[in-house]
Amino acid sequence: MILAAQSDMEVVGEASNGREAVEMAERLMPDVVVMDVTMPELNGIEAARQLLKVVPRARVLALSMQKDSVYVREMLRAGAKGYLLKDSTEKDLLAAVCAVVTIGFARKSIHRIQWQSDELDRVSWHMLQSQEQAARRFSHELHDELGQSLAVLRSNLTKESVLDPESLRADCLHLVDESIANVRELSQLLRPVILDDFGLDAGLRWLAERFAQRTRIRVDVETECRGRFADETETHLYRIAQEALTNVARHSKAGNVRIRLVEAEGNIRLSIVDDGVGLGPDPGAVPGRPSLGMVGMRARARQCGGELTVEPAEPTGLRVEAVVPAMPADTKE
Repeated sequence: MILAAQSDMEVVGEASNGREAVEMAERLMPDVVVMDVTMPELNGIEAARQLLKVVPRARVLALSMQKDSVYVREMLRAGAKGYLLKDSTEKDLLAAVCAVVTIGFARKSIHRIQWQSDELDRVSWHMLQSQEQAARRFSHELHDELGQSLAVLRSNLTKESVLDPESLRADCLHLVDESIANVRELSQLLRPVILDDFGLDAGLRWLAERFAQRTRIRVDVETECRGRFADETETHLYRIAQEALTNVARHSKAGNVRIRLVEAEGNIRLSIVDDGVGLGPDPGAVPGRPSLGMVGMRARARQCGGELTVEPAEPTGLRVEAVVPAMPADTKE
């Protein structure tokens, strides 16, 4: 056979009729199907239509003695990517097969590039939204908490006559302590100091503890990475865990979360698993597109040279896992 003789092509099966061709294609999942228009049991037009329903990625090339434009038109309507007459030369057949494959790969590449471009736009918009939300929150915190505390402190210090100086002093000290706590809280929101001082292991434990206190959701942390990694790697993995926990609190209805950090075979594997309802629809998401949080986590994993996967957990819940190269910490001061 012409195709079988090619070193860069493999013939995975041959069918004697249209129905057998559909069944065989579903089982073997071929890249290209060369199909006769006239076949017993099921003609090529209907066979192509059924085959592409079960194997949408297959590329059908029609091969026929029929020169009538009706056959050509109906075969193309059924989903065939090309139509070749049986009296064509071997070179024509090989060229047609190569053209069908090349066009398929080109379209897939274009679609992937477009998807990546759209995702990049979404990441950029997500970053702008996050910055605006952070600025709004800091503005409210500074005005409502720190601003009020300092205003009361100033009022206490400017009083002309004080009947109970010790009580006033205690009140001023309390206001100063509150202000210091608020400043530290804002600092941790911008970037956790513990992450810089003690690394990802301690940072994840601190994050889990604060999350459990705030949400009453139990969080178990298991890490096997006591050393330090590159600053960028630690930051991105920390933010991935932070976003995953945010999603748990918002959507999962979970009672328990398990965070695991492992270093093996030159990679760091971070997984966040909850026992909630799984990946349900996000009210703010566009149908058919991942949420902005998921897009951001995936972008962070790729920025580290790794990948992020999101899949159902057993028996219930969701598993978010990032696998990135284990880049050592920069020891330069």
